Amino acid sequence: MIHSRYVRNLAFAAIIGAVFGVLVIGVVLARMQLDKLLAPNVSHPEETPADYGVPYSALELVAEDGVHLAAWFIPTEDTNSAAVVIVHGLGGNRGSLLPTAAMLHAHDYAVLLIDLRAHGESGGEFKSYGYYEALDVLAAVEYLSLEEGIPTARIALLGHSLGGVAVVRAASLSQTPHALVIVSTYQSLQAAIDDAFDDIALLPSWPFAPIMVGAAERRLGLDRESMNLTGILERMPPRRALLIHGAEDDLLPPYHHEALSARRRPGRRVGLCRGWGTRIRHSLPPISMKRARSVFWTGRCWGSSIALRLSLTAWVVQVKLGRIGKMAR
Repeated sequence: MIHSRYVRNLAFAAIIGAVFGVLVIGVVLARMQLDKLLAPNVSHPEETPADYGVPYSALELVAEDGVHLAAWFIPTEDTNSAAVVIVHGLGGNRGSLLPTAAMLHAHDYAVLLIDLRAHGESGGEFKSYGYYEALDVLAAVEYLSLEEGIPTARIALLGHSLGGVAVVRAASLSQTPHALVIVSTYQSLQAAIDDAFDDIALLPSWPFAPIMVGAAERRLGLDRESMNLTGILERMPPRRALLIHGAEDDLLPPYHHEALSARRRPGRRVGLCRGWGTRIRHSLPPISMKRARSVFWTGRCWGSSIALRLSLTAWVVQVKLGRIGKMAR
């Protein structure tokens, strides 16, 4: 009797110990994975604007919270030109969208490409998935306005993926700029976690996603509810905006785009483009601006998808800044 009770107690203690051990291991693994997800993506651009025959100057900007940012400024000879701030996606750097920058430069735009914090050659101890990165975008706008003398009304923001989140949040924190191009961006941080966690993390989403998200909120001092882009766009004063998304995006499915563009507003255009996902390729041939205009107004994005998107972006920014007549009604 005593022996059987001893065995039961020992078995119970072993089970409790095993469960506790599994929990401890899980917490340790979750912390290690969180550290990896927030850690800087240090990288160096494989190309510079000079590889595209474009003049540029290397800059170091400083965000409001003191983070130093690497940047390239591409000037234009047109003294009355507008400017575009180009913001890369997660894991990228200021060289990621150089083809877009070169195309905009060819259409007489000044361009500023930045490395977001914790990316490329910029400073920053962690990624915040668009929250504090908004300060980086505002630093770029401030540079163009104060140092280059470009009116804020003639500055547009173009952001891809993470860059799109930073662009939307930056626009919500400032009365300027007045034109946004948002490419392949999530509708909310929570929805992005639900969709992309298994792709970007090594641990299963349950139960680790809630644990890691809660830990990230405490560490970074942010609230995931403040990263609801659908709500931000709804509350934002009217802005000229283009929202485009890949129909085959497997990381952030098209319903993110549908949620962001569900409520149409004056000056806001949307496009769901067939034939491409979230990853950008640069090798496709250019498409004519005439065809880009046609596709923009019909709402279709077929054919040479990425080249179409880039040309479409260049054209629509011109429209937003008043460079090509009046917008069609």
